[in-house]
Amino acid sequence: MDVFYIFTFDSTQQAMRCEKELKAEGFTVRIIPTPREITASCGLSLRFEKQDQAVIQQKVDEQGLEILGVYRVEKEGLKKKVFPVEKE
Repeated sequence: MDVFYIFTFDSTQQAMRCEKELKAEGFTVRIIPTPREITASCGLSLRFEKQDQAVIQQKVDEQGLEILGVYRVEKEGLKKKVFPVEKE
């Protein structure tokens, strides 16, 4: 089972800017399509690992970007479950 976390954003521009700046600082993040189970989003999300959540969230706040939501995604084969989690 593949388990990862995502941040959702208001706009595609915010998601892409966030990815660019975090990658420049050495974080392992990437843009992915927002799972269809999440309805309020621009359509792109930022994928990251759980252990990086607090640091990445701090960097996003410093950049002045607003995170709409944080989600845990569990993917096994073609099945996917999405769970909202609290921001740290």
